[in-house]
Amino acid sequence: MIGLRPKAKILSYRYLGTLQSTAGSRDVSKADQLRILNANTKFVTCPIYYATSSPHIGHIHSSVIGDFYHRWNKINDVASKFSLGTDEHGQKIIRSAAQQGYDHPEILVNNISDLYRRTFKKFSISVASLDDAIFMRTTTSEHHQAAQKLWTRLRSKGFIKMQNYEGCAVNGHKLEWVSEENYIFEFEPFLNEIESWIVKAVAPDAAKILIDELKDRRKTGNMSLSISRPRNRVPWGVAVPNDANHTMYVWFEALINYLTAAGYGKHDNNALEFWPPQLQVIGIDIARFHCIFWPAMLLAAELPLPKKVFVHGHWTRDGMKMSKSLDNFVTPKELLELVGNQSDAVRWFCLKHATLKNVDFQDELLRIQSDADLANKIANLLSRTTSKNLNPSGAYPTLFPDSLLNAPDGEKYLIETVQGLPELYASFVNAGQLPNAMNCVIRAIEEGLQFMTNEKIFKLDRDILSERMKKDSGDDDEL
Repeated sequence: MIGLRPKAKILSYRYLGTLQSTAGSRDVSKADQLRILNANTKFVTCPIYYATSSPHIGHIHSSVIGDFYHRWNKINDVASKFSLGTDEHGQKIIRSAAQQGYDHPEILVNNISDLYRRTFKKFSISVASLDDAIFMRTTTSEHHQAAQKLWTRLRSKGFIKMQNYEGCAVNGHKLEWVSEENYIFEFEPFLNEIESWIVKAVAPDAAKILIDELKDRRKTGNMSLSISRPRNRVPWGVAVPNDANHTMYVWFEALINYLTAAGYGKHDNNALEFWPPQLQVIGIDIARFHCIFWPAMLLAAELPLPKKVFVHGHWTRDGMKMSKSLDNFVTPKELLELVGNQSDAVRWFCLKHATLKNVDFQDELLRIQSDADLANKIANLLSRTTSKNLNPSGAYPTLFPDSLLNAPDGEKYLIETVQGLPELYASFVNAGQLPNAMNCVIRAIEEGLQFMTNEKIFKLDRDILSERMKKDSGDDDEL
């Protein structure tokens, strides 16, 4: 009888070369004053989610992908840090707090932040209670310090300047034309380097979208970003250093949360605890900020760029975009109720659909895929191979490298499949092809089930089965 669980820590960590490529990032040597205190620690990040309302499937989706890669590091015995959290500043927070009857925005963001933590725990997503996970909040003093530190650095290098800004601003549900003085971040000097980085750090389908945007910006001359707002209009946010009249634009300072998580605010100018991120997980809607503005900020500060960016698509529901106005978001509660509160079923479902393509959510889709993959295949094979009739000792036979030599013809194909599974799985994971990784596991499970049917395993004599299990596991009655 062949072993169905090969010895493997998914082979070795050598396959992470894909995720660990330099990706065009600026070498630390170019900023030789920088010290990385834990250079061997890998850093996986998820977005920080805007704290105006409750979590939905999109937040769970990003967080599950990030948590998967964080766990992937750990099972391969690689030190890993993982960050996610809540974005808690800006005019929308002020407005949302007032609409919900809160006396101060801080009350709202405290409640929403706590809700996210509790939700993440329900889906087994690593949160701040673990030593290797960091739950970021932009209202902390550490984040304010980090944001102001980076601002000061960029301004001292001449990349931040005061300029009159004209454009549309949202006031309630209305667009209003405004003309006011804002601080501007110039990122034109970094466009070529950003484009080279995108090609290496982002999957081709998403990279094309981003490079097309860079081309449009070059054509239109739109190569700067307004990064402050008058404090009398937006008082809830990080204050601009040495200017009491301005608040940092929420998107600018929110991106700095990744540096905050790495200790940028609490160490001197020469140190980060770990950097750069091995992988940043984002939705396509925030790709512009993370793949154009964010690398420009890092390059201006002479900090290394993220190694890889995992860009995924969005969920629709019954063919329609999810939105507050339609009130059709899929809530965490709905997800769990659909699968009998089995969070692993939701996690599996999210990983199966971790692509740039948008996915139309339907209740039956989650149920059907969960039952088909987890219950009818994985659990079914596990139940069969560990049953008392088939495997009275409950042992998992070791799959030895020479198992093919003496295997009957009917077993050879399955042995080859199982032997090659760790390497195949690892190659897909490290290439960012999570649906393929999940599917190759299912194909191996299907081969195992088909083998048991073809060989009529349950009709074999129990003593013969036990003897073959003992033989395949390498056990011997003699010392």
